[in-house]
Amino acid sequence: MLERHGARLRHKLFTPGEQLYCDDHGEPHRPQHYAARFAAKEAWIKASGIAIAWKEIEVVNRPGTGVPDLVLHGETAAAARRAGIRRVLLTITHAGELAVAQVTVLGARP
Repeated sequence: MLERHGARLRHKLFTPGEQLYCDDHGEPHRPQHYAARFAAKEAWIKASGIAIAWKEIEVVNRPGTGVPDLVLHGETAAAARRAGIRRVLLTITHAGELAVAQVTVLGARP
């Protein structure tokens, strides 16, 4: 998808921070980092049932550890609070052309 839609796709789906992180890895690793972040966003949507804006779902890495976290922004964060979601657990992995992410949402629905 990156080859066909390039910058337009990156701008639509990924925050500036995510783009910087992925682009800093260069070829041939750049696509797998984008794929992993896309998988994490898709896993969030499936786990939470909340799909408002792709760029309001951001994958960041904890400083010093590289552990991935899912940060919600804007209306997506507000919808998660209304749904009673208190914590989001994320794991991602990628190798070659494969990327997998799992999201677990914790909290009770009101």
